[in-house]
Order: sequence, then structure tokens, then C-alpha cells
Amino acid sequence: MAKTLEERRRVLAEWRRVAREAAAVVKELYPEARVYLAGSLAEGEAIAGSDIDLVVVLPREPSAREAARIIALIWDRLGLPLAHPLEVHVVSEEELQRYKRMGKLVELA
Repeated sequence: MAKTLEERRRVLAEWRRVAREAAAVVKELYPEARVYLAGSLAEGEAIAGSDIDLVVVLPREPSAREAARIIALIWDRLGLPLAHPLEVHVVSEEELQRYKRMGKLVELA
């Protein structure tokens, strides 16, 4: 368990690079998209068990297939291991309001 937490802490320390690269992948596919950092990292309260929560906002409602494609492409391009703490949420402008009510969002792209 201690080894797992240490590895997670190391990976989490690179959250800025991961978030920036993930946003760049999204912008390649969808130049009109916006990408936000959410959760404990956006709030400045991250701990070793935190996730890197990204919210990808499309101007229209994404289909489940489209959302899965975006998420898979990010993971593939960044070469992330399965245990990586990245969480990607692909939503519409309308759904973004729910995330705004849940806490702070920091726009990345």
C-alpha cells in the first residue's frame, strides 16, 4: 500500500504537465472545446489520494461514443498507465453548470 501511495504521489506531482498535454489533445480535435481543472487540485487541497479531474466542455451534448473517444485518445497520446489518477469528464455547456456548483473550476484551454 505504501508503495502504491508513493507512486501515486509521484505521478500526481506531474499534474500540470498532464493537464496541459490533455488539454492540447482536446484542442486538436475540438478547437472550440474548453478544458477545466476541477476537484481538489483546483481548490488547492490535493492529497496523495487525489485525482486529476479534468472537465472537457463541448458546445453541444457529446454522445457516449464521442466522450469515450476523447478520453481514450487522451490516455493513448499521453501514454498513461492504467493506474494513473486522471479523471476526464466530457460534458456539454449545459452540464458545465453542475460542475460549477460543485466547486472551483480553473480553465486550462
